[in-house]
Amino acid sequence: MARGTSLHPKWSAVSTRRMSEGYFLLLLIELACITANFHKFPDKPFRIARNDTDIVVIPNRFVDELRSKPEHEVSAIEAHMKVTLQMIKRACLL
Repeated sequence: MARGTSLHPKWSAVSTRRMSEGYFLLLLIELACITANFHKFPDKPFRIARNDTDIVVIPNRFVDELRSKPEHEVSAIEAHMKVTLQMIKRACLL
């Protein structure tokens, strides 16, 4: 496909590139925020609030303890479903 031709009827190659650059910039900002907080709180879990979902960063010393917990006590899938359902409920209320 030639440069500048349309990838989609409503999008151009330039706008797609700008969207990906914006997303990459947001990822860099989040990484900088996580790194700064990791140095500020090296032995404590911390949370980064985002619009879509929060990111929880846990120090390595807690990883083995979390892995040893049974699935009914600590479930990543259940937590993800709970957050997703809350987002859907909020969207329906709007």
